[in-house]
Amino acid sequence: MSTYKFKTRVIYKLSIILTILFLVTLSFFYQFIPQAYCVALGLFRSHLSDEQMTSNLIKNKQDFDLLIEMIKADSEVIRVDNTWSDLSNISSDKLYEYRKMFVKLGIPRGFYASRDRSGFRFISSSQGMVTHGSSKSYVYSDEPIENLVESLDEMSQKERPFGEGCKKIEEYWYICFEGD
Repeated sequence: MSTYKFKTRVIYKLSIILTILFLVTLSFFYQFIPQAYCVALGLFRSHLSDEQMTSNLIKNKQDFDLLIEMIKADSEVIRVDNTWSDLSNISSDKLYEYRKMFVKLGIPRGFYASRDRSGFRFISSSQGMVTHGSSKSYVYSDEPIENLVESLDEMSQKERPFGEGCKKIEEYWYICFEGD
């Protein structure tokens, strides 16, 4: 084997080892970075206030209703996100239409739909990791949601969001927060 080939192989293997070490080190230190710094660095999208979400829902109500009709027409679709969906047979054109609506409506994490189509969750923001996470969503429900709260801001605006609840906006429409 020539010296050149040998050096090339050694450099290649070293670059792989260094990349792995870098990723392991990064993941180790990542758990110690306070969430506020992650938000400042753009690693998380902070949760919008109740007022901001309510204003967005009212302003875009017709488009939210249109999105619900699109989802109802796709009876097999349960979950579509900005990067994946639960179906492999959904057309790329349909995914494009959904994702275009996500951008327009401010729901970058897409939606969950109940199988019977009586409820829909449109995810405005989600943040966290395996050990802790939270999300704030628009929820449309044919059935009234119980145990409503006056405000979700107290739970969702903390450095480490925690709690669970829903706030009614208008008939069938709620804003919900989940954090563990």
